[in-house]
Amino acid sequence: MPDEGSPRYEAWKDRIGKEFAALNGEVIVVGHSLGASVLLKYVTEEEPAKPVAGMFLIAPPFWGAPNWEAREFAACEDFARRLSGIERIFLYHSRDDEVVPFAHLAMYAQHLPQAAVRELDGCGHQLAGDLSEVAHDIKSL
Repeated sequence: MPDEGSPRYEAWKDRIGKEFAALNGEVIVVGHSLGASVLLKYVTEEEPAKPVAGMFLIAPPFWGAPNWEAREFAACEDFARRLSGIERIFLYHSRDDEVVPFAHLAMYAQHLPQAAVRELDGCGHQLAGDLSEVAHDIKSL
């Protein structure tokens, strides 16, 4: 993503839009951490160029949670309603995440009761470099 050290939503949004436009047919989207929350914001506030068959969000911050206020990256208030066209949504978070509090998973799960929630142990913020559970879920589509 552009300027990862100083991310700006507008720059990332433009890049995501270009990536969507370059794809054919339905797409599967995967995001991690800030990237997951930016992807969520993009899909709920823009008109993606392609239909989304599945969304996989790994350790996304819930912007608006205490000490996590960043309007630039926060999804709109009705983001859950705007995701109603995406039948398969998966959320992943490790209990020992040292960057994004595990409590953020419950906030997303409350807003997205249709999502498959994967509570993980001992994986930290990077899922210990093991995306096999994510890959298994992607293959299930």
